[in-house]
Amino acid sequence: MMGFESFAGKARDARSQKLLRQKQKAKPAEKQTLKERHPDLARRWHPGKNGGKKSAFVKADSIFTYWWKCPRGPDHEWAMSIRAFAEKGADWCPCCLNLQVSKTNCLATVAPEVAAQWHPTRNKGNVTPETTLATADVSAWWKCDV
Repeated sequence: MMGFESFAGKARDARSQKLLRQKQKAKPAEKQTLKERHPDLARRWHPGKNGGKKSAFVKADSIFTYWWKCPRGPDHEWAMSIRAFAEKGADWCPCCLNLQVSKTNCLATVAPEVAAQWHPTRNKGNVTPETTLATADVSAWWKCDV
């Protein structure tokens, strides 16, 4: 026959074991941070646009959006989740791939002689040779010098 104390002791042991299992599950996995698992991506971490967060303290598989910076251009910056960036690879940059306009791939830089013919007033909005990809397939107004 089991006494009250031994039953209470077994219940306490069961709770302790359950808590221990939960703690073990909650233990951080090896190489869980961005800097540990993806050091190549961590080097692209934007130093000033991530609200003071450091790559050594964010989870490597995070779906939250962070800012990144490519060393190949002063304004090669973009926002993307760590998970999406890891899938694309550390060399991926939307500016280098002409998916996002920058100083290095805009019409004004790549083809200044063409940009000089851009009509100064007839193109609507804030569209300028500086905000247009040199490879863009867009209609624009032009002004011929002849």
